[in-house]
Amino acid sequence: MNKGLKIGLIILGVIILVVLVIIFKQYYDNTYVGSYYYVQVPSNQDTTIEEWNDASKGTVMVKGKQYQFTAYNENGEARVVEFSIRNVENEASLLQPNTYLKVNASKNRVIGWQIVQRQDVPEAALKYVEENHQ
Repeated sequence: MNKGLKIGLIILGVIILVVLVIIFKQYYDNTYVGSYYYVQVPSNQDTTIEEWNDASKGTVMVKGKQYQFTAYNENGEARVVEFSIRNVENEASLLQPNTYLKVNASKNRVIGWQIVQRQDVPEAALKYVEENHQ
């Protein structure tokens, strides 16, 4: 193998490696690096436990609740956040109406969420949350 071909293959290998690193970083950032959004659970939020069945067996697999809210960051940017609470046995374990949430959401998914007090919601975000509360 001549010297020029070896150098060309090394350069090609480096280019491929750089492209793979860029693709992986983009995937990681879009999936695991989030921003905080805030929402107040609607006052008419249903607190009935849902049962998710195994379609093939027809048996209850999981009890919980699926949620979908519009949440706001400190800049007033709206974002639909979706997540579920699973394996609950009583309705008190579900989100209660008017509860404030802090949601960590990446571009692709909700990474996590937690219940917070009203005073823990940044003023800039609280304005948007309360203006759009149902």
